[in-house]
Amino acid sequence: MEFGLFSENGIREIEYFKLDPRDQHAETPAVRGVSKEHKEDTSFRLNYRQGQKAYNNTAEQLKKNVKEEAVYASQIMTSPVLSVHLNQTLHEVWNMIQQKEIRHAPVLAENGQLIGIVSDRDILDFLLNRGTKQELMVRKVRDAMSQPVLTAHTKTEIRKIAQIFHQKHFSSLPIVDDSNRLAGIVTTSDIIKTVMNFGPLALWV
Repeated sequence: MEFGLFSENGIREIEYFKLDPRDQHAETPAVRGVSKEHKEDTSFRLNYRQGQKAYNNTAEQLKKNVKEEAVYASQIMTSPVLSVHLNQTLHEVWNMIQQKEIRHAPVLAENGQLIGIVSDRDILDFLLNRGTKQELMVRKVRDAMSQPVLTAHTKTEIRKIAQIFHQKHFSSLPIVDDSNRLAGIVTTSDIIKTVMNFGPLALWV
């Protein structure tokens, strides 16, 4: 068994010892160099239950601090994802995008199936090339959304998604589950955050 206490500077000295679960009052071996008087001091006594609790707390804290390797879309995607319906007006969608500070919104049919994606750029292009501000009040998402929409599975590797972003000049990709239902969305920002937070990073040229 491994047990140790953290000092103020975060350095920990670990002492290995064995505990007999049959002895509910077993003492831990004394720290090397501790005098006999200190051995008998109650401040150096730790029964089995106290030791087990301290060990579990330390192990749980260490587990929280360990980051797993990021490999699949499901590990970095934003979920749940804000989506819009086919018959919402462009004005409604534009307001939502601005309020939620997002750039892309998957478009769902009435049965919940993913049928497209609309972005702030799509709405701006529509406004500049085909419409007016007044028309945003009445025109629907179907008039500006991009379709067909390319998707990735929750088990798609992040490296593959990054490759699609590069080749297709995409900045987002809806993520679907085994039932082809919308599960989340991955954006270029998600990949950049992953590179920052899940190092070390190895690059080849």
